Amino acid sequence: MSKYIFLSIICLCGIVCSHSALAQIPNDVPQVLEGKKIAIDPGHGGHDSDDREVPLGNGFTYWESEGVWEMALLLEDILKASGADVMLTKTNNDPNAEDRDPSLAERVAVANAYDADYMHSIHTNAGGGAANYTLLLYRGENNVAAWKEAEKMGGIMTQKLHEYMYTTDAYNRADKDFLPYHLGVLNGTKMPSTLSEGSFHDHKPEGKRLMSSLYRKAAAWAIFKSFLTYFNAPSLPYGEVGGLVRSGLGKPINGVKVTINPDTPEAKVITVDNADGGYYLFDWLDKGTYTLRFEKEEYGTVEHDVIVSEGGYTKTDVTMINMNEPPTGSTLLSVQNPLGGSSLSAKWTNGIGATAYRLYYAEDDDLTSWKLAANEETLTDSTFEVILESANDFTEVPTSQAKHFKVIAIKDNGKGEYLESVDSDIYSRSENANGKKALIVDGFDRFGSNGSYQFPTHDFATAYLNAIPDDENLRIETVANELIANDDIQLTDYDIVFWFLGDESTDDETFSAKEQLRLKEFLENGGYLFVSGSEVGWDLWQKGNSSDQTFFTNYLKAEFIDDGSADLTPARGEKNTHFENLVVNFGRVYPEDYPDVIAAVDGANNVLKYSQGGKAGVSYEGQFGTGTKSGKLIYISFPLETVEKNERATLMQSVMDFFNGIPIDSEVPNEILASDENKSINVILYPHPVSEYVKIKWEAEDSGSVQINIFKLSGEQQTSQSFDVTKGEQLIELSTSSLPKGMYILQLIHANSKSTYLKMLKD
Repeated sequence: MSKYIFLSIICLCGIVCSHSALAQIPNDVPQVLEGKKIAIDPGHGGHDSDDREVPLGNGFTYWESEGVWEMALLLEDILKASGADVMLTKTNNDPNAEDRDPSLAERVAVANAYDADYMHSIHTNAGGGAANYTLLLYRGENNVAAWKEAEKMGGIMTQKLHEYMYTTDAYNRADKDFLPYHLGVLNGTKMPSTLSEGSFHDHKPEGKRLMSSLYRKAAAWAIFKSFLTYFNAPSLPYGEVGGLVRSGLGKPINGVKVTINPDTPEAKVITVDNADGGYYLFDWLDKGTYTLRFEKEEYGTVEHDVIVSEGGYTKTDVTMINMNEPPTGSTLLSVQNPLGGSSLSAKWTNGIGATAYRLYYAEDDDLTSWKLAANEETLTDSTFEVILESANDFTEVPTSQAKHFKVIAIKDNGKGEYLESVDSDIYSRSENANGKKALIVDGFDRFGSNGSYQFPTHDFATAYLNAIPDDENLRIETVANELIANDDIQLTDYDIVFWFLGDESTDDETFSAKEQLRLKEFLENGGYLFVSGSEVGWDLWQKGNSSDQTFFTNYLKAEFIDDGSADLTPARGEKNTHFENLVVNFGRVYPEDYPDVIAAVDGANNVLKYSQGGKAGVSYEGQFGTGTKSGKLIYISFPLETVEKNERATLMQSVMDFFNGIPIDSEVPNEILASDENKSINVILYPHPVSEYVKIKWEAEDSGSVQINIFKLSGEQQTSQSFDVTKGEQLIELSTSSLPKGMYILQLIHANSKSTYLKMLKD
């Protein structure tokens, strides 16, 4: 059980820096290791050349010899208290002492002369800063140990150290299988011996933890309990509780006062050190239930009840909320229209430190004005979903369509003020009760220094909805890809899926195995899929396993050719496809440096090509996998959201023409052509095919009169209307109810007398 008490606390601050300041050892510790002789070797010594030094910032520097020397002293205390006889292979770690760093042979000689039952050498590791695993080495090669008992101990100690320390994994290896040589400190021992690299001190967060005497003692307890298991000795009747104290942003907190069994005569207090490690530990605890209280000025006090078992370690990490800082942002998971019309359902994740949430909406596609759909009166700290039957249920009732949404976590700071988190991603949904169901899937999580897009949130789902030409006739919803992988959303409930991935790559995965499975089901059941992403081929084919490669070939209908470069822009439409004459300049909204070069396979067609050569998009219509229904696919190998708005909408018009089965016709008949050439301007028609009406959307370059003519393919004019327009975005609706079914040509004569021609199918 845990609870927050929102108080302002003045805490005691200090640095836990020596084993003498740690918990006192009980007087009546059972002698479970009586008669066992153990040699402990603290690695390196006294800041000599082989003593690895790691600057950690804020004036702190970790020396390996200092860290493992204190671990050895703490371990010695515990072993002796439990009845063991202990010999250290060196007597001090003073940088000025002559015997600070005995040779490896001298260390082995000490253990042999002591006639120890076991020798263990304590180290921490270094390897470039990224890795942080536990490693145990015993003398051997080709998986054959010089001492089988040492291999056994390695298996025990890897797991014990991994349990106590914050490492990612644990390995038990023969020294010459892991290294190109045998370790000198394991050479010539007359007893089983091992060497531990408990964790990596050059992994900065771990190095900071290793500055703490409490964390070093945790390592000592792990090694001690390894000896208990190795010697088949019973557990001590005591346990420990420890863990990390972090802020809502996940950062360690310095100077936290931690009290066990507060407000009782048995209360004990430790103060977390100031080295940015955030670790606390209580040990030598009788089994039972304890209350832990964590206090620091400006933070809400936290209490936890924990259970301590005999011989056990209860790892209890704690999050404390700074009352003067806003909560962390929430992740918006879905925006849907469950009841049709203006109904809304939205889901989001917990914002750490939030006491409530606010759901905002925008009516304008430029996202410049935001109003409240719901606020803290209904969205409490435990509310992560809301369903509103109509826009009339919004906190602020909209005056037009409310399609775009974001969520913000808020926190009451105890002063009558609400602190707002950063915005979530912006997700969009349409306000239709009828029409085909379409789903926008946000699969783009990558940002920052290792990617092209630099910001933690985006509005790209909204950009996709705005680009779909007949969005007013589709039931469009947006979800995060995690809901697909978790089976919270079924793709087969939708007719069309638009899945964007940005430059998501191998670290974040483009399509996980579960997502691939759901996409296979969708396509095999006749679904229409649009995919946009610059690293899909790189991830699934170049770096993927055989299953990934099979999915890429059989369901995305492509082969990976090359990891491209930024100078491949623009992409152009291939002749005799729905994309003919398109020019798409990508990398404008945010940079795109490595667009995949791909090529169509297995009955698919290349529909886009890069300016410098190579293909940028494929289309396919037909059966997928074991399916019996005909599905459709458009896969482009650059991020469409990096394209400016007008070109993005033009490309999406071609996508929808392909999905809607609009025929690819020859050139506009000569009988229809005006004396001028077809003007290259972005004009969008929707819905497509048309039925009772057609909407024409474009950006007028000048004010004046425009004329719209509709012709049969034979050249016979069907309708003609004129309109006065002003410079800027235009939207005109024409009735087409009187036109027979068939293919037509729509001519738009602009205010500057230039013409644009578009094909139009009447259904």
